[in-house]
Amino acid sequence: MAIYHYFESKQALLESMAASIVDSVYQPEAGADWKAELSRLAVSYVDILRAYPGLLEAMLASPVVAPVELFTRRFLVAVEGLGADQNTKQDAMYLLVDYLHGFIYAATCATEDTGQLQSEDVVKPLRLLFAGMQTDPTSALKGES
Repeated sequence: MAIYHYFESKQALLESMAASIVDSVYQPEAGADWKAELSRLAVSYVDILRAYPGLLEAMLASPVVAPVELFTRRFLVAVEGLGADQNTKQDAMYLLVDYLHGFIYAATCATEDTGQLQSEDVVKPLRLLFAGMQTDPTSALKGES
């Protein structure tokens, strides 16, 4: 019961723990190369999720807000120099997060036969995301480049 003196519910405790862990994710430098900063953020996030098995499932299974807000702020700092509009940034963040979560699941399922995934393996496919972030989304939808 003593823990509930500090937290009003189990949900509040879980959210606080998740936020504390996610707070250790890489803090991008404003004004630095956005691709490098976004890559560092992605690797750091993957490292954290790998270090704390069950964290991803806990975040996805409950309406925790604080870790999402922390990651969002760091993502926005990383892409600050991109010059993309808000919708493009938001879409790119959702795509990145879904990709990173899928990567974590793939890394969890990997065996010696299929090959072990390293956190740095997450970076190479990010080039596709980077290219899409630099493209006008309305022209891409019309088949232009």
